Amino acid sequence: MSLKVRRNACLCCGTCEVCSQQIIDKYHYCPDELTTTEKFLSLSYPPPNHSDFYDYIKENSNKIFEINWNATFEFGICKECVDKSIREGITWKL
Repeated sequence: MSLKVRRNACLCCGTCEVCSQQIIDKYHYCPDELTTTEKFLSLSYPPPNHSDFYDYIKENSNKIFEINWNATFEFGICKECVDKSIREGITWKL
């Protein structure tokens, strides 16, 4: 099953920003229009400039999401996944 990318769900781990639960199906009920909190970043794809971070996002995106990397879209990433990428040596130049 594939889900559309949500702005309030981490593209890497699939955690919902609203309820902190994993998004496992299309019936997840939390609203998609939530503004981001300090626990999540809201980003756009494609990036304005190429960076290691966006390569990391592509390689580590959750397979539950249907992602068209040739399209323009907004997505969220949680602080835990950001911290994990930094521990793995990824440079954050957004």
